[in-house]
Amino acid sequence: MQTNRAIPFPSSAWWALRLGLGLGPFLAGLDKFFNLLTNWGMYLSPWVERLLPMSGGAFMRLVGVVEMFVGLAILTSWTRSGVTSPRCGSWPSPGTF
Repeated sequence: MQTNRAIPFPSSAWWALRLGLGLGPFLAGLDKFFNLLTNWGMYLSPWVERLLPMSGGAFMRLVGVVEMFVGLAILTSWTRSGVTSPRCGSWPSPGTF
């Protein structure tokens, strides 16, 4: 029995990469709110913190929101960029890595 598929079925390596690259940024972004792994505010340089219009903690939470968005974009199909309709998640993904 021969089947004609327009899109080939993804392999298990593809799923492992998608889960790893999606859950990693999402969980790191979520940790920016709870500081379970580390105190993320201490990773911000003091001179950069002086340049920010907000506190260092608020900036790191904003970074966490972006990381969670990118993680969800990778886990869903938002990163597939087509010729006629590019998806919104494909552009910020490389910037977070």
